[in-house]
Amino acid sequence: MVLFANEAAFKRLTEAQRSILRDAAAAAQAKAISELPGEAQLALAWCENGGTVVLASDEQVAAFEAAAKPVLDWIEQDPESAAWIAAIRQLKEITEPSPGAEACTPEGAQ
Repeated sequence: MVLFANEAAFKRLTEAQRSILRDAAAAAQAKAISELPGEAQLALAWCENGGTVVLASDEQVAAFEAAAKPVLDWIEQDPESAAWIAAIRQLKEITEPSPGAEACTPEGAQ
């Protein structure tokens, strides 16, 4: 779903109309999120249709994070970007993760 308002048209709306539009956008977002299948459901469907899911080991995740660190450090040199990254990290700390995918291979596969 995409809800877009041209800046000039949005400015012509009354504050009450803008509020209605913002509320509609928030409701559409909440509905879309609530109906979106989770990672575990998507992986299960993938596996049931012959796909394979392979999970990274702790060592592989650590290697990925180490490889990405110089890029992240470079991005964080910009104060605005650093603030966004800090906000994302804070949100991660207080958000309970949804169930993740489980590894699988198609029936009969080696």
